[in-house]
Amino acid sequence: MGRSLLVFALLVFGVSGCPVPDPAPEDLSGLLRFAFSHYPTDEATNDASLADAGANLLDWWENEAALAEDFSEEDGFGATLTEEIDRLSATELETLDPPALDARGEEAVGVIVAMRTTCSLADIDRLYTEDDQLALFPDNYLSYVRSEQRYDCFLQGECPEATWASTIEQNIFGNLDATYLLNNQMRDLDAEDLEGVPVRARVVRAWFRGDAELSDPNLGGWYQNYQLEFIIEVDGGVLHVYPQWVEVEITGVDTESGWLLGQYVIGLRDYIRQLEEHCDAG
Repeated sequence: MGRSLLVFALLVFGVSGCPVPDPAPEDLSGLLRFAFSHYPTDEATNDASLADAGANLLDWWENEAALAEDFSEEDGFGATLTEEIDRLSATELETLDPPALDARGEEAVGVIVAMRTTCSLADIDRLYTEDDQLALFPDNYLSYVRSEQRYDCFLQGECPEATWASTIEQNIFGNLDATYLLNNQMRDLDAEDLEGVPVRARVVRAWFRGDAELSDPNLGGWYQNYQLEFIIEVDGGVLHVYPQWVEVEITGVDTESGWLLGQYVIGLRDYIRQLEEHCDAG
């Protein structure tokens, strides 16, 4: 059965009152926002919806990303998400728990990086639940302290999600440092898409609980940060899709700056490469 006929059948079946999965869009921007809002593990249909999103991301990677100007074999795909349609809406941000204190998705613009790596999902579980991230990524942080860790149950395979909070200090520009509290959650995904194709992945979300504190607040502000990672198992490793949306203004350089967004793309690529260095499969 084709995807359109299957979706029609599901919608008809849904009239009976049984919950049905939301079908994922096919365009990249829509897929990222859809995955962000369908993260919650307490909604029974989200597994199938996220699997549908994962299948569409793989299709995008195989059939569109490699043809884009923003793609190279070495660096994967990197681009900005600055159009109004690219931005997270209030509906998507209200799925965060605990909520961001000042969620204004229309003010946050994004970037995306997608890369293939030789990491496995087991590597991702091990590395993302390691408390000492400063030891793993010493060049990325000035300090990194975790709290509110809840991932033993996840690692034992007894619950679908790991959560933690991170208090991070890092240098962001010249002599300017920022300290912020980041909420983090990672869920298992082992489900079939709406055509019955199995998808295995990890889906990760992170977000500022409030504004970052700058070492010199007269130089600007860092107000919002929302992150999504869709890490999909493929032959020989994973496809790591990593969008991030930010609102920041530093020394007159604001969120819309092409230079600033370019730095985010570079940073995400560097992070994924560093992560791969710690993978057992690498």
